[in-house]
Amino acid sequence: MKTKKLIFLLIASLLTSCSIYKYDPNLKDAELSNAEKKLIVKFEKAVNRHNVDRFFSCLDDDYLKEEFINFYGGDTTNFINDFFGGDIEGTQKFLVVDFKDIKKITFQKLEEKNGYRYVYFRIQTQDNTVIICILTLNDKKKPRLIGDYG
Repeated sequence: MKTKKLIFLLIASLLTSCSIYKYDPNLKDAELSNAEKKLIVKFEKAVNRHNVDRFFSCLDDDYLKEEFINFYGGDTTNFINDFFGGDIEGTQKFLVVDFKDIKKITFQKLEEKNGYRYVYFRIQTQDNTVIICILTLNDKKKPRLIGDYG
């Protein structure tokens, strides 16, 4: 009887620990570490839920100091409304999307070029316009995202 309870507890504990990190099938073919995958899933959830605090927690500290503090003077609204920009899908027309106008963001791919790692996100707006936003993964031990400067 004790063995059955022990097995049940082990299985329940395993299932609970596995549900903490939700697997995202979009990440399966990318060459991302587990920490980078978790960051991308966290970033998608933060943006899709319009959670500003969680969004900021996904960004590189040095980038935040340079852009958010020094360039934007700590103005959260202007910073997050300028952060998401990219070409409208299928065109070469660049569009910046306000944070509140994002309907859905999804990871597309990872690209390595010239020593940098670029993460491509597909952003669908409230009016169903789609842009491709490219962010950079930092090269630090604790992965975080970097947007454009200036």
